[in-house]
Amino acid sequence: MPVSNSFSFDSNTSNYKNKGRLVNVNDLITIPGHTVVKRDVNKIVNYMNNGGLVPPICVKQDTNMVIDGHHRLYATIQSDKQRIRAVFL
Repeated sequence: MPVSNSFSFDSNTSNYKNKGRLVNVNDLITIPGHTVVKRDVNKIVNYMNNGGLVPPICVKQDTNMVIDGHHRLYATIQSDKQRIRAVFL
């Protein structure tokens, strides 16, 4: 599965409301040594603070390893939110 680092979301954010399920951020595992661009995380935080819904992150089933959406996960944590929408693959 290709991973995209681009920052673009579907303009119809209602598409994201029913995709995936809410999970606790503390239950997720990130790739060791994986870094994200702080500028991108800040853009996502601002977007979320203005009421925008972001796409769900992708998580590998049975391991809880985040395989796509690291920027969204870090933005959620930075926003002091406890849960994020995730799709398990």
